[in-house]
Amino acid sequence: MPRCCGGSQGSNSASALNCSKNPCAATISRPEKLRLIEAAREVEAAVNAVERMAQAGEAPLAGVIRLTSTDAFCHEILPPIVARMSMKTPDLSFELLCTNAHTDLSRLHADVTVRPTFKLPEDLYGEVAGQMAFGFYAAEGVREDHWLSLSGTIARLHFAQKMRERLERDGAVFRASADSFLTLRAMAEAGLGRAMLPCIIGDQSPTLHRVYAPVDMPPVPVFVASHADLADAPRLRQARARIAAALEARRSACSGLRPRRREKAGKTALKPKTAASCGAVEVHPVGQ
Repeated sequence: MPRCCGGSQGSNSASALNCSKNPCAATISRPEKLRLIEAAREVEAAVNAVERMAQAGEAPLAGVIRLTSTDAFCHEILPPIVARMSMKTPDLSFELLCTNAHTDLSRLHADVTVRPTFKLPEDLYGEVAGQMAFGFYAAEGVREDHWLSLSGTIARLHFAQKMRERLERDGAVFRASADSFLTLRAMAEAGLGRAMLPCIIGDQSPTLHRVYAPVDMPPVPVFVASHADLADAPRLRQARARIAAALEARRSACSGLRPRRREKAGKTALKPKTAASCGAVEVHPVGQ
């Protein structure tokens, strides 16, 4: 018989009863403790999920909408959208979750996701609200063979791998990398190298200009989606519709359309050919 709480086999019945009700830590191994903690977390997550599912079924667009998206959208596009929606609907508020990884909506870590992707996972349901175009940018005086590469989640994207393979064949020197497009923009502005960026953040930089695209970058569809089990919930359906309409109004920014910009004398002026070709630019000599 194992000892408990410093007692012995000869302990009285009262002590034995007390130990049976309150086993000491010595009788629970560390792996067992970790499993108990994880089980408690799972129960808490399940309770929260049920509560959020009940709230999502309510018709009025009110309460907190947990909205997740990439760093580019959370920084440049979504803040004014959620601000306008909150002002028009005083009982509505947002929690903005910024991540380049796909949030697990099956655990209801978020209610709505704005996600640039070519295909939604099977557990999500949503609508295409626009396209996100990419371009290639550099600061003044950066060498043509100096580049910044992608790392982390965004490095696993097909077009990111395609770009790196092409640049490696061309003998490019990768001077730094980052898992955030905002960080890549900051490093490009510092003159570390050329970078591929979403046009919605590259075009906002006062020090970067578009450069020749080494690879053709197709635009990526932008979905506004929820978990499939909650897709028809009135509150989330209303939220998705309003967010999608607001993104549609910003279509030109997301697609890379902007007025023609001329560089300093002796340089080149760069202009996207179409809304879908921010990543493939034409070089026009100044004066033409």
